[in-house]
Amino acid sequence: NQLIEGIRVLAESKDNEEIRNATHYVQQCREINPSDQFMQIIVNQIIANNNLTATATVILKSDIDRKGDQSVIYRMSDSSIGKSIIIQLMQYLAEHPDQFLLTQVIGAYARSELNEGRNFQEFCDFILGAFENDNADVRSIAASLVAEITDIMIEKLAILSFDVLGVLQKAISDQPKIAVKANEALVKILVNNFDSENNQQIPQESVSKIISVQLMRIKQCYGENQSICLKMLKDFYQLVDLDGQQVIFNVQEVIETLNDFFQLDELDEKIKVWLLKIFTAVGDSCSETRKALKIILQDFISRNVIPNMVSSQDKIDAWLEKQKEFVYEDNTLQSEAERCIDTLAYTLGKQVLNPVLQEFCKQALESQQWQLCDAAAMAIAASSEGLQSVIKQKEVQLYVECLCSFVKHEHPRVRYDSLSCILEISKHWAPKPQKYHQIVIQALIAETQDLPFISLHASSAMINFIGDMTKQHLYLYLGQLHEMIKDCWSGSISRQANGISLIQQLVELLDHDDSVPLLEEFLGQIMEMFQNVMHAIDTQENFDYEQQIFIESIVSMIAVTCDRAPQMMRVYIEQIMEYFVLIVKRTFQQEEHGLFGTTLNSMMDFVEEFYQEMGVAIAQLIPMFVNVIQASNFDQLENIELEGDKIPNHDRIEQKAAVLGFLALMSEYTPNSLVPFLDQLFEAVYQMMPYQEKQAAGQLAMFAQFINIAQHSQVDVQEVHQKIFPKFCNQIYPDVENDEKTVTLVDLEQCYNAAQSLALYTKYYLKTKLPSFSADVSKILNILTFIINQAQQIYKAELSIINAGDEDDDDQEEAEAHHGKTLQDFSRVMQHAGEAYAEFIIQLEDMPQGLLEIILQVTHHFLTIGISSAAAIAGTRQGFLLYSDFAKKYPVEKTKQIFEPALPVIRKYILESDSAVVLRDAFYTLFEYLAGTQDLQLAGDMDLTTKACQVLEPMSQEEDDDSQFCLDNVCVYLVLVGHLTGQTSDFWQVLLSFCIKMKSDEPEILHVIELLLDYVQTDAELQKVGGEVMKVLVNLFFGEHNDGLKNSADKQESVKKIVKFFEKQGPQIEQFVEEDNEFAKKNIKNFLK
Repeated sequence: NQLIEGIRVLAESKDNEEIRNATHYVQQCREINPSDQFMQIIVNQIIANNNLTATATVILKSDIDRKGDQSVIYRMSDSSIGKSIIIQLMQYLAEHPDQFLLTQVIGAYARSELNEGRNFQEFCDFILGAFENDNADVRSIAASLVAEITDIMIEKLAILSFDVLGVLQKAISDQPKIAVKANEALVKILVNNFDSENNQQIPQESVSKIISVQLMRIKQCYGENQSICLKMLKDFYQLVDLDGQQVIFNVQEVIETLNDFFQLDELDEKIKVWLLKIFTAVGDSCSETRKALKIILQDFISRNVIPNMVSSQDKIDAWLEKQKEFVYEDNTLQSEAERCIDTLAYTLGKQVLNPVLQEFCKQALESQQWQLCDAAAMAIAASSEGLQSVIKQKEVQLYVECLCSFVKHEHPRVRYDSLSCILEISKHWAPKPQKYHQIVIQALIAETQDLPFISLHASSAMINFIGDMTKQHLYLYLGQLHEMIKDCWSGSISRQANGISLIQQLVELLDHDDSVPLLEEFLGQIMEMFQNVMHAIDTQENFDYEQQIFIESIVSMIAVTCDRAPQMMRVYIEQIMEYFVLIVKRTFQQEEHGLFGTTLNSMMDFVEEFYQEMGVAIAQLIPMFVNVIQASNFDQLENIELEGDKIPNHDRIEQKAAVLGFLALMSEYTPNSLVPFLDQLFEAVYQMMPYQEKQAAGQLAMFAQFINIAQHSQVDVQEVHQKIFPKFCNQIYPDVENDEKTVTLVDLEQCYNAAQSLALYTKYYLKTKLPSFSADVSKILNILTFIINQAQQIYKAELSIINAGDEDDDDQEEAEAHHGKTLQDFSRVMQHAGEAYAEFIIQLEDMPQGLLEIILQVTHHFLTIGISSAAAIAGTRQGFLLYSDFAKKYPVEKTKQIFEPALPVIRKYILESDSAVVLRDAFYTLFEYLAGTQDLQLAGDMDLTTKACQVLEPMSQEEDDDSQFCLDNVCVYLVLVGHLTGQTSDFWQVLLSFCIKMKSDEPEILHVIELLLDYVQTDAELQKVGGEVMKVLVNLFFGEHNDGLKNSADKQESVKKIVKFFEKQGPQIEQFVEEDNEFAKKNIKNFLK
């Protein structure tokens, strides 16, 4: 009776505690041996066909599936009883075919027998007999039982004494209720159409025939029973979604079938949703055959996908009546069409989707029909992320012009979705859309006077759009943006949040002098808002959505203000820390990782300036941080059906990564603040098992920081190092004799994180004087070699996959985009590996000779990797940079000795290469060498000087970062060479015309200003072009980088000298500003005030 009561609770109760207790009791009963009594009660409830039948069925089926031979059905006093019960249940089912749930139990047992390699002959006989029965319900049961057993590897079905495929292909032609189960079984067979060695078992020709039969029968079922047709479509979707390659030879047939459905009158929306799901899965799988299918794919997308992105009129009317943010529901036709475009943008974007979108936009512009315009805007937005690596500037121009036209449309829905689209492309295609700031910003400004919920969208789009504008362009719109902020201020809490985010963007992007007036006007009001909303949530159990967004905008804005104008934060710091602590604690309790992570990230911006004031806050948060680190990444399921399963708790996972990142930064800037908590944190981090890469990277970073914290405490650093170093190494470079391997470097992100953490560990370790120095350094160097080798192997493997693609032009562009991302990841690995080696040069004042020889060998090895490929250049670059570090650190004669083997290699690279990346780094290294040694022989190398002069023009014409940085490095090199070799005024005239174009590399710009200001005092030839020198000095110092230059923390003496020079010149400096440099004119006016 107690067991039956437990089953009743599981079937009927809504109380979680009751369900938990009942689950535990049923589990206890189930574990009793022998299991006869438990089985008798469960089976009785199954055949009783009452309100407990479904739950009893689930209990027995789940137990058989999960425990196999250890299930209750195998643990009865006589081992044969279980099989006898199943046979009796089959007989009972044949007489009572309405007891459909019995098929699950019988199927689970038969599946268990097959998995163990045992033929259940009575089951086979039952199936064959049932399929021959005149009663359609019995035949339906047979098809259901076959569907139950086919969810296993296909090779195990060979044990059966009947032709599974034969009976199913016959059954699918039967009545709909039989066909639907036959279709389900066929899907399972095709999904599992591989043996244990992943070899296909059913020949492709037979697979294609089966799929053709399925498609034909699904179409037929629409006219017979639409609900069954829908179920068959859902099952077919499982096939194309789980293993799209099975339908690769039937793709055209599948799409034609889907298209036929869409031509039917009054087609139910639920069916349309699943048709689009199938098309999305098919399109995602057929990227290799997209050229052959290009026309049919494009036709389907333009006919059946993009038009269905538009909401129905009744939903739009309801939205207009509420005048609120439009909420898209999942599993609607609109959401599925959007998901389809989003997915296919990645796989079919360049060759199939983009041309369709362009044509659709042109049609929409011409017709101005609101549905077409709205569909076009939504399609561009949905595809924006997938297209970001292949979209071209001229294509962006078309889309931007369309959207700016749509924003003026008379229909509010078009305006709303066009603003949403501008928001998306501003984020995903930046900085390409920002090139058209004149038309976009005016379009967005105009919408501030629209309906409230549309003007809210306009401000959201503006926030994203201006985020990637240059400060020179952004400054031009400051007045209009100020008015938009004031408009937001008078609106809803969501509009106020947007106003705050606009201020944040402007403070972050504009010069300090331009952003301070904004802060002076609004900061006090924002802090008052912060206080009000924090008081409001005191009485609430949870944040509501609008409050969360509002708080998030304030927290982010305050962080930017602290970074850009910390002095303005000092008066609020105590209040801010109090609120930050409250937010972190509340979001931790709610397991809400978004605001939790944002707040911790914002607190990081306070560390450098206010670490002392943060001490109380950190002390309050440490116990919670320890709990976060120690918490499981998983939730244990207690549901009787899913017993023992664990599911990742993504909020907890993200919180853990955020905490590790925050603690690592705190350790970097203020290790003393964490000294009191070293033991707690050490134990929690040491015992942690990372679930994902962000957590693994955070753990490695903290291992390095523990050495840093220990150095600021009374703790024995050697003891900390000895405990943590083996585990740190094993996380990256597993010992083959050690089974504790937790992280293997299988992708470039892991290699990157490992190299970055090792550079950090090396930095702090080299500050210690530990007796194990020689062995530890050897281990560090071995790990660095391992990381580099792994990264090279992974990169080569990725490259071979990319190169295996088609040579079609469109495919080539997508391959290049993929290769660019892979190369970027590989370059980051090499960069951090190089930084790890650099720590030996930077940290060791007197490097042991043997170690110095090793680092020099590594440096020269990097340098001589070569420049034959982008990957080789990524390695060679580390050689350039390491030699530069030697030049900055070592005395003149030692530097010359170190550079002796390097100079011929660098010279050769410069003379043979036109690569902006190679020339950028090579001339940077030579500049550092010349600046330290004043080597007149190298400075007088006319071949190098000629090559440097030759690259100025082409580099100045390019807009990419590498070319711009190359221009800056070549200019500073030539300024130094020109002075050392006494060049004529003609040389200086040409060089200065390029120096004025420098705009990317702030340190090099400052170098040029310093050198020219110094040289013009004594260099007679340079004095002849003194007016040009003044032009360069004025436009560079007061141009785009004025804010960074005058606030350069490590160059204060140089900046004072420059400022003093300009103060002495007075107002006459205005005459040297280039006519179109409005930004410099503004900065000079501020300076003269």
